[in-house]
Amino acid sequence: MELQEILEDVPKKDAILIIGDWNAKVGDTEALGIVGKYDLGKQNEAGEKLNQFCQENSLVITKTWFQQPKRRLYTWTSPNGRHRNQIDYMLCNRRWKSSITSVKTRPGADCGTDHELLLVNFKIKWKGYNTTSKAIKPNLQNIPYSYNVEVKNRFAELELVNREPEELWQEIHQIIYEEAKRNIPTITTKKKKTWISENTLRIAKERREAKIDGNKQLFSTLNAEFQREQLSDAEEIKKRWEEYTEELYKSDFNTTQDLVDDEYEMEPDILESEVRWAIQSLAKGKAPGQDEIPIELFKELKDDSIKVLTTLCQQIWKTKQWPSDWKKSIFIPIPKNGTVKDCSNYRTIALISHASKIMLKIIQRRLQPFLERELPDTQAGFRKGRGTRDQIANLRWIIEKQSIRLCRPYKTMECTHKDGDTNTLNCPDKKPVFESTSNSENRIWKHQLV
Repeated sequence: MELQEILEDVPKKDAILIIGDWNAKVGDTEALGIVGKYDLGKQNEAGEKLNQFCQENSLVITKTWFQQPKRRLYTWTSPNGRHRNQIDYMLCNRRWKSSITSVKTRPGADCGTDHELLLVNFKIKWKGYNTTSKAIKPNLQNIPYSYNVEVKNRFAELELVNREPEELWQEIHQIIYEEAKRNIPTITTKKKKTWISENTLRIAKERREAKIDGNKQLFSTLNAEFQREQLSDAEEIKKRWEEYTEELYKSDFNTTQDLVDDEYEMEPDILESEVRWAIQSLAKGKAPGQDEIPIELFKELKDDSIKVLTTLCQQIWKTKQWPSDWKKSIFIPIPKNGTVKDCSNYRTIALISHASKIMLKIIQRRLQPFLERELPDTQAGFRKGRGTRDQIANLRWIIEKQSIRLCRPYKTMECTHKDGDTNTLNCPDKKPVFESTSNSENRIWKHQLV
């Protein structure tokens, strides 16, 4: 990659330091704040090109701005020691010119080359960084009784008959949010944020070890991972995450599905008891969605307030209209194993409105009996009371029984596909594949290693 292309990819606010053998003489004539008056020799063709390059990229040739003895200026000595030139320079962008306090050579340093050691003093004042960030949030462990009273009084003034779900929810949300701000005391929590991830430190360590051991292939792989081109602009990073999330959760809208147009009987309306059960069944201490209302604020509501929430759920059930806040999710990326510069190495969790969870809990409970009739008895994952650990225990029990009967066990293979972080189980023909265990598996069964 050309040097010019690399410079164009570097953010303008970053400090740019370029040091190398330019084989150029820039001369001692000052030029537009780029070249100082302390240089050896006269300008040659390479020096003219270097000067033009600095003008186009707002760079300064730092070594020409510091007065030094001549023996501290020359950077190259001929093998016979008769000729000396100043052809090595360090370039710096103008914004950071004041941070360069000294540039000089160290003649006689054992560098194993005909060039002299070039020393640059770069002084920078690090921005103060507070390792502990304070977060102010309501004390949900100590919600006063006044909150419930104020919410109840304001709910009593609401018009509940023939209301659109969107309008009714916005009023309910405003009342709960304002009364929580007014009545619930706040607490301050401190959170520590690591300056650099453990994964980055691990890659850097492995890269150093690979370079010391002379493993060029491993070093190249780790170096490519460490030096991978990354986005630094906030808008570009946001756009990249948007593209990745859309690709991860996109659906194929071209597929057609046969829908039954026959009339169907409407399910019973949402009951107040169902709303109470849904609120109490939701776990505490979960991060809220975009509406910023945690489930603890709903759990504190009493009889009359629960009736208002029931009316909201009933209106949604009848009109089939979901409030706009309930459709929005906040995605939180959590890094997995691998490089942190790749979006696919993050697990995304979605924070949704806790109020929508109340309605979803009710719908899930009503669908559960129909779903249980369709699921096979052999499925254990994502089912209440049937975990994969239970299946492992069953497998061990079968192996023990078969060992007593001196009968060879068989295993069942099922078709499982994984797409990103979403797991789907596709069994188009619903025919399990049976195959006998291998010799290694037979030894495990024989010696009871499972």
